Amino acid sequence: HFVIPNEQVANSQTNPMYSRTEGRVLDFRPLTAYLKFDIPSDLPPIKEIRISANKYISGNYMADFSTKTVSVKLDTGDRFRDIVLKAEEGGLLLPGEYTMAIFARVLPDGLVMEVVAEDGKVAVKKITGQLKFTLGKTRDIGVLHNLKFIDRNSPSLVGTKYGDQGIVFWTDPSNPSVGK
Repeated sequence: HFVIPNEQVANSQTNPMYSRTEGRVLDFRPLTAYLKFDIPSDLPPIKEIRISANKYISGNYMADFSTKTVSVKLDTGDRFRDIVLKAEEGGLLLPGEYTMAIFARVLPDGLVMEVVAEDGKVAVKKITGQLKFTLGKTRDIGVLHNLKFIDRNSPSLVGTKYGDQGIVFWTDPSNPSVGK
């Protein structure tokens, strides 16, 4: 039994691993998949990044060693459809490369990334289509370019089929097209 943390600290080395041997050599392998991305230097200082999906991607899991190939399955206890990446001790996520542990599975509808700047403004990036996360492999989604940060606490105009008539007071982070 192990946990893929719902809140992860950037650059921490606490990912669960296993080793299976009949000899004296231990060869450790990950029990998770990984999501990798780059924060470019042209973004404002980033406080946290939240990814969400319509399937469980973090929480309690169980490794099954009963067959030749080790598999990971859902376990009892808490499971989450999101993961939050933060810097150490309330710091900022500086420009550079980041990797998050994620449950190895297929996400048929992709995922949503919510990027929260130090000033509280938020940008949403939706990665549509099927994403496959394989045990021990890294899925690189590239550089987070062309993000538009908005103030979540103040209303903003949205375009509609009737023109720019409307105010958004709230949007669902997992589906930014749904709002009030």
